[in-house]
Amino acid sequence: MVIEYNDFISFCGTLLGRQIPTIGKRSYFTVLSVNADRIGYQTSTGRPRYTERVRIQKVLDRYQETHSFKVKDYSDFTWASSYTLPLLKLYLEK
Repeated sequence: MVIEYNDFISFCGTLLGRQIPTIGKRSYFTVLSVNADRIGYQTSTGRPRYTERVRIQKVLDRYQETHSFKVKDYSDFTWASSYTLPLLKLYLEK
């Protein structure tokens, strides 16, 4: 299954305000904003964080190659995989 960026972003838009566990389930984040260029999160510490389109696309591409939900498999290009991966998991389960 090819994961289309725009389909993924549209799905993430349905999660606005929802509290979601990080991929390691050690903390939670809330989806604050979603647009074509980035996703905004509020971390469990209350800090807003953002992931840009290029990094989201790289996570989607790497997942399609590896089918891995391990943060370490994405750490060479993003700090935010612990936020992007649970969104991807929810997307795949829909």
